[in-house]
Amino acid sequence: MTRNLTYKNPSTINGIGDPFVLRAQDGAYYCYPTGGGGNGFRAWKSTDFVEWKPLGIVYDSLQPGFWASSKFWAPEVVYWQGKYYMYYTGNSFADQSLRIGLAISEKPEGPFIEALKRPLFDFGYSCIDANVLIDDDGQKYLYYSRDCSENIVNGIHESWIYGVRLADNMQELEGDPVLLTKPEQEWEKRSGNEYRWNEGAHVIKHDGKYYLIYSGNFYGGKFYSLGYAVSGSPLGPFVKYSENPILEVMPEWTHISGPGHNSVFKSPDGTELWVAYHTHMDVIKGGGNRQMAIDKMGFRPDGTIYINGPSLSPMPLPSGTGPQKNLALTAKVTVSSGSEKADALTDGEIGFNRRFGRYNWIAGAQDKSPTITLEWEKPVDVYSVMVYRGSPYEGNPFEVSVSVNKHSAEKITFPEIPGAAAVLDGEKGRVTSVTIKLSGGGEYRLSEIVILGTAEE
Repeated sequence: MTRNLTYKNPSTINGIGDPFVLRAQDGAYYCYPTGGGGNGFRAWKSTDFVEWKPLGIVYDSLQPGFWASSKFWAPEVVYWQGKYYMYYTGNSFADQSLRIGLAISEKPEGPFIEALKRPLFDFGYSCIDANVLIDDDGQKYLYYSRDCSENIVNGIHESWIYGVRLADNMQELEGDPVLLTKPEQEWEKRSGNEYRWNEGAHVIKHDGKYYLIYSGNFYGGKFYSLGYAVSGSPLGPFVKYSENPILEVMPEWTHISGPGHNSVFKSPDGTELWVAYHTHMDVIKGGGNRQMAIDKMGFRPDGTIYINGPSLSPMPLPSGTGPQKNLALTAKVTVSSGSEKADALTDGEIGFNRRFGRYNWIAGAQDKSPTITLEWEKPVDVYSVMVYRGSPYEGNPFEVSVSVNKHSAEKITFPEIPGAAAVLDGEKGRVTSVTIKLSGGGEYRLSEIVILGTAEE
């Protein structure tokens, strides 16, 4: 099949860290990460999330009157009134302490020119990982981490996240910073007792609430992960989700390491949320040699966040990157058992974490060969059927057979990688129904069914 329906992590952007993805005014996507070679910051451009074109250096740190000497980290770019504002971390010449800087460009591909020739602010302590939220009323907020290099509490180095109002000119702060989160949950102590982190804040607004997504643990270690906290106000108080982290690796996994430092952006058609983050290029060594990955993110009906990752197998492209759509979302779904959770089959959440297995569809205990049928009132064109097994993945293997328009069934199998789909590929022509039959298992769990194709509007 020649149609490009899926992407696969990791992306071609590697040797980097802290990827920030911006959808610019031209409709294209730009990735601004830490590192990538050269002085300052490089960027990449894409329209389909598969092919990323390198743009080279978009911000040269060797500008006249520059204030920082090294450690150019975590650039984030925000558009406001015809200009692109890059907030970044640098190591100050003056006192060899980390601070936040600002550069401005007329275009997303740069060049970004140093705006202040000094740090954006100085509270007398080391600061990293700036993030900016422009609220619905136009008020602006800047979030950052007080870095653990200079913040020692009871003998423990800790990174804390703060928020502060940002002036309308995007170049000054208003008021005093407010402490929002510090490492207090058990999962945030996995890297040991000498250092603890809350860093890489990224704040989004959903249904009137503010979600602060952040990273915990050591960035160079396996258990670098994402958690979040929620507030009714952009400056808190924030309450951490009790089931953090939401993006992590399971202890027994050997195929992926250190998913963290995220940014959130929308699909081309604006209907989906996506998360860019980094993972280690060498899962054994870990460390600073990282690569970008992207996965779909969403909100459950109760307002909690899910992320379909960390994935390494082919996953459906973001909505709007081509003519294909997830036709399962418009189908009438009928199940032979477990009907009380049938909505889980098309809710958008693909299970990777066993702690969230309750969001799977689970067949009734007495159903030895359950079936799931998807039907459409008008014929649709089907290109691919993707069946995702629910977590936990251990034990109870089962077989999957798919029939289209009640024709003979074809068997498909689950790959070994957690979260990967069993896939029936190839164009099926005009279709009014797809039936999925499960057999040979003791317990049947599915997290999602995706059917990629096109339908007449």
